[in-house]
Amino acid sequence: MLLCLDYDGVIVDSFDHLLRAAVQAQAALGHGRVPTAEDFRTIANLTFVDLAACIEIPREHWRAYAQAFDRHLLATADHTAMFPEMGPILRALAAGSALCVVTANMREVVTAKLAASGLEGVVSLVLGSEQPGSKTDKIRAAMAHFAASPQETWMVGDSRGDIRHGRAAGVRTAAVTWGYQPAAVLALEHPHRTISSPAQLLTLSDPS
Repeated sequence: MLLCLDYDGVIVDSFDHLLRAAVQAQAALGHGRVPTAEDFRTIANLTFVDLAACIEIPREHWRAYAQAFDRHLLATADHTAMFPEMGPILRALAAGSALCVVTANMREVVTAKLAASGLEGVVSLVLGSEQPGSKTDKIRAAMAHFAASPQETWMVGDSRGDIRHGRAAGVRTAAVTWGYQPAAVLALEHPHRTISSPAQLLTLSDPS
């Protein structure tokens, strides 16, 4: 089995951290409006570009906004913490599955946190913002890398966009409810499974 996991909101508790980075990047850029927590909780596709559009930053400044966002994330990456239980759960999952992180965050940020948490060898592949394409493309790249079929692949995420991209890639989808977007919002995308605690990730190998 191949598990493609989003990073922010699934593995690490980074909501406040990313919101601060979004606010600081907008202030530095001087375009658009101040992003809010509600933007993160309701936006259909939770990426830097879609957030820039949501907060009314002109299109010609989207790239500059993403770059400013990245600078703030790198400067404060060590401020995030893994959700309790997540380290042991990832180790348990890796015993029977290949693990890949599929994220809009930077690979450097993810790999540093995994290494600091003793999980560098547990997650086999990290496809971050440097990887070309959408999350759909990254899921397909992960399947190619591990020679996994759609039927044996899950996309595990905490946003509507994660579920949409998983479905677009033809894989099974699991929505986790401890991340950025609440269960009622995630239900709009009809995920194959809804997971309410990290320990329940271990049930993904059970027949649906």
